[in-house]
Amino acid sequence: GDFFYSKKLIIATGLKDAMPDIKGFAECWGISVIHCPYCHGYEVRNERTGILGNGDYGFEFSRLVSNWTKDLALYTNGKSMLNVQQAEKLTKHNIPIVEKEIDGFQHTNGQIQTITFKDNSKIPITAIYARPQPTQHSEIASQLGCELTEQGRVKVDMSQQTNIPGVFLIRLPQFRNRPACVGVELDVLNRGGGSSRRRGIILRTTAELQQLMDVINNKKLLELTSSIEKVNPVQQ
Repeated sequence: GDFFYSKKLIIATGLKDAMPDIKGFAECWGISVIHCPYCHGYEVRNERTGILGNGDYGFEFSRLVSNWTKDLALYTNGKSMLNVQQAEKLTKHNIPIVEKEIDGFQHTNGQIQTITFKDNSKIPITAIYARPQPTQHSEIASQLGCELTEQGRVKVDMSQQTNIPGVFLIRLPQFRNRPACVGVELDVLNRGGGSSRRRGIILRTTAELQQLMDVINNKKLLELTSSIEKVNPVQQ
């Protein structure tokens, strides 16, 4: 192959979603297997919906999605890791916990129809929320000897340089180490021709969505709001 020489190298290969070993998952991903209720919740509101998850994540995500539908179940794909209190809360809100191991998703052109389990039983379903784990899209960083975190992310300093001199990383692979959300303020054109200011939140990854859920569900919203007001004090 060709050889290229440079004093500095910027790695910008990004991340990719690692699909679980469930038949039909990849074909349904982004169509009826979805990750964000704020993006897709309205489209599948009041439909028969499932959460593919376990432990704290499965519990908190079930609580969140229950705002969009009451026909909801948590599929742990094996033994539940929820504690007694979490299981009781879901049961109280009529959210069943299904511990059967999943064999696959039956679908038509990516639209899920049923969940099939390894015991050959089936459950009809319209939508599934899931959270595939992102992994490095390329092994270049590890091949160069760049230090990785326990989660498999490339470690960088404040200048985005890795532990290898001259090797830098674009921010994309580091989203999980960033704040949960980014406040933005935009000029928006009104229908009448004028403009106005709009504030909002950008969520860039499922990890950031989870962090925002933690803030809300743990009732830290007032703390978050207080910190925002300190940065952007209201003008009297």
